Order: sequence, then structure tokens, then C-alpha cells
Amino acid sequence: MEVERRVCKIISSYMDVKEEEVTGSSRIREDLLADTLEKLGMIGELESVFYIEISDEEYGRTETVSDIFELVSKKIKE
Repeated sequence: MEVERRVCKIISSYMDVKEEEVTGSSRIREDLLADTLEKLGMIGELESVFYIEISDEEYGRTETVSDIFELVSKKIKE
């Protein structure tokens, strides 16, 4: 649960939305209106905060906040 909270906080700061508005079902582009640069910055921040590396392929498969939760959680365990 801590990972999800931290991910939501990072996403909300990059998307300039309230943390409460970021849910697992939120779609990065459609609901949070993230463009490619914002998404890249957000991924870079997640890599920095969680000490992980996210490939371009993995990054390309993330469409929802839940996808990002799962990816970060998987990477932390590696």
C-alpha cells in the first residue's frame, strides 16, 4: 500500500491534480491528460525514488495508474 501511495503522490505532482483524483483505474493519457514528456518525467521520477529502471518497452505498456503500480512493485522485487 505504501508503494501505491507514493506512486499516486508522484503522479499527482506531475499531472498537477489532487492526489485523491489519482486512482488505480485512472488512465494516464485520457483521464490525467499526460503528454509524452510528462509521462517520461514521471517515469524518471519513479525510477529515482524507487531505485529501479524501467525500459522503454515497459514504459510503453503502461496505460493506467494500476499498470504503474504493478510495474513498480515488480521492479522493486527484482
